[in-house]
Amino acid sequence: MYFITCFQKYEIDKDGWPDLGAHRTFGYYNDRDLAIRMVELNNLDIRECLYDYAVVEHITEGLYNLAEERIFFKWNDDTRAFEIIEPIVDHFGNYAFG
Repeated sequence: MYFITCFQKYEIDKDGWPDLGAHRTFGYYNDRDLAIRMVELNNLDIRECLYDYAVVEHITEGLYNLAEERIFFKWNDDTRAFEIIEPIVDHFGNYAFG
């Protein structure tokens, strides 16, 4: 499944871990391209005027599985859409299931 999680900020704390501020997992899709498109389009206003970052994570069925793929996004006020970015930190566990 491809889980969609949004977060308020995407910074590194003093210990080298992500500082996300408020965050929320909105849902998931079976299809990778559809999950990406729903984020890019801000479908159903997942940004909620609060979340400037998002990630789509591919997490397989089971317990304690780590994401096999992560695609990060940042909100662009000019285009009013999320755009794919390079990860700031990618040695963290899952964002959807912390």
